[in-house]
Amino acid sequence: MRRVHKDLARTVSAIISISMVTVVALTACTVNMSRLNDGLNDLSDSISGIADNITVSEATVAPTETTEAPTEETETTAEATPTATPTPTSTPTPTATPSPTPQTERVDFSFLSDEEIGNSFKVYKEDFKTSGLDDKGNVLAETTGSVIRVECESKNVQEAVNCMLQSFSKRAEGAFSSYYNKALAASYLTGLTDETYVVTQDMAYSDNGRLLSVVMHYFVTGPDGIVEDLTDYATFDMLTGQYITIPAVSSDREAFEKILGEKLIYAFMNPVEQLDDQDAADRKKENDNRKPQDHEVSVIFIAAQKPGAETATAEVYGLVDGELCHTTVNLNDFESYLNSFGKIVFMVGQDNAGI
Repeated sequence: MRRVHKDLARTVSAIISISMVTVVALTACTVNMSRLNDGLNDLSDSISGIADNITVSEATVAPTETTEAPTEETETTAEATPTATPTPTSTPTPTATPSPTPQTERVDFSFLSDEEIGNSFKVYKEDFKTSGLDDKGNVLAETTGSVIRVECESKNVQEAVNCMLQSFSKRAEGAFSSYYNKALAASYLTGLTDETYVVTQDMAYSDNGRLLSVVMHYFVTGPDGIVEDLTDYATFDMLTGQYITIPAVSSDREAFEKILGEKLIYAFMNPVEQLDDQDAADRKKENDNRKPQDHEVSVIFIAAQKPGAETATAEVYGLVDGELCHTTVNLNDFESYLNSFGKIVFMVGQDNAGI
């Protein structure tokens, strides 16, 4: 620190000397330079002495304990910012772990049992007769005939088929109730019981081991002959319960129905003659003057039948000019009109010798 003070004194002395020289130069006075120099040296020594007497004390800075003044918290009401709804992350689809390839294992088929798909159902036919009487016990109406029901391994198929068959029987029962009430009302008005009605119902079926075909028919006979006549058809796949129709089994419905219609018209125009069948003889005579295109065919139905070794026999039903007609065909002759499903269920193009 003392060296610093000496340097400071010298600096001040130099500044004063320069200032004096400048003043002398400006005033152009005659100055005794020797005495001026001695004076400046004395001034420099005096300043150095003053600097030596200055004691510089190192200030010891005592640590000051700072007390934080309590800060007043200003309650700020922040406007709520809506939270962004996170985008749902799609759950990664687990990658299937490939199963190890099983080793080849020999199976002894002598321990496996054979199971037949066909002939897994049974058909039961029930004959019945019901009479409707007046208060005197006179018969005013009656219904007679037969109905069928099925039993099979699949209870769902069994219920579906029986429900369809029962729905037709309900229609016949409805006809019986209607005509019985009509006859009963007539007997109350006239006191006579000559207006009686008979409802005749019948169900005929055929199958090929998988398909079950049913022809359902009832007609009502009254004082003036037949007053109501209804025929319905149904074919069921007894393996699945599916209702089989021509569109379901054909690859070309229109072409298939056309060629089946031609078969029906031929059977209609050429009935099997029997000596005691006058109607057949009259129809044949009438048709001699008509052409096949003069007849109209509607409501074509195919009923499956028991196939032979080389045949897939079916009975084709239809209305020709409003009259029920049927003929037997071999569906192998119509294979090109059937789709894959039709060929399977009608057993077309198969070896049926064991069935």
